[in-house]
Amino acid sequence: MVVAPFTPISLRAAAGGGSLLFRQLFDAQTGTFTYLLGDVSIRQAVIIDSVFERHGRDLALIRELGLELVASLDTHVHADHVTGSWLQLGHWLCNWPSCSR
Repeated sequence: MVVAPFTPISLRAAAGGGSLLFRQLFDAQTGTFTYLLGDVSIRQAVIIDSVFERHGRDLALIRELGLELVASLDTHVHADHVTGSWLQLGHWLCNWPSCSR
């Protein structure tokens, strides 16, 4: 499979002209919100409460925006779904408290 080179969109435009990018993502199956916060000037972001089954969606958005993921945070746990933080860690080697490089 050949993948064409990807050109990220304007991050400032995606942030509405501001310095902070905010995206609220929703998983209807679990009723869970995931948040992506990015610093436009340094192109770094954190993802909060990612859902295992939506890892591909989150990864695609981060790549589309041309961001470097520096942390994946969980604010709480749920009995009805698994966190996606460990998947983000594996793809980005982000700074995570339990990350041992």
